[in-house]
Amino acid sequence: MEDLGNNDNHDVDNDSQDQQPRKKKNLYTLWEKKDIVQEAYAAPLRVKATARKYGLQPKQIRRWRFNANALNGLPQYPERRTVEEQGVIKKSKENVTLHKGRESKISPEQQHHIIEYYEQLRERGIPVSGQSLAIELLRIAPQINDVDVSVVRRRVLRVMKNNFVTHRCITHKAQNIR
Repeated sequence: MEDLGNNDNHDVDNDSQDQQPRKKKNLYTLWEKKDIVQEAYAAPLRVKATARKYGLQPKQIRRWRFNANALNGLPQYPERRTVEEQGVIKKSKENVTLHKGRESKISPEQQHHIIEYYEQLRERGIPVSGQSLAIELLRIAPQINDVDVSVVRRRVLRVMKNNFVTHRCITHKAQNIR
């Protein structure tokens, strides 16, 4: 497809009293270009008047007409959707299942225990970190003792995130000095 050309918007005098000048626009869609070309050539000697109406140079409209082969293959401009159609589309997007990531290597029982342990510590006013939860998981599940503590900590933090539970983040001392 050949370039339809830039819109060379130069200052144009508005001599027409019957038509309000439109605000200059730098970009036009292909459908708008096609409509402007059709309006300009609908009657003889209308190119200059149409150019004034849209704040264009007549040469620009002639260039669009020359490149009209690209404009003829356009599909119909899509009509605005009704509120009902928009609702159906929105609902269909909500019904699409999203990939939740790989399954946790922590069993549901262990996950439940970790969340209960977290809530017990928080009720007593004890700050909880991911490390302390990982140590608790290693205590109740000795079969994962061969896994590094940092890996278990990441798994615990993923479980907490998936259950919308926040944990204490360790900050540097320099951030707390004031």
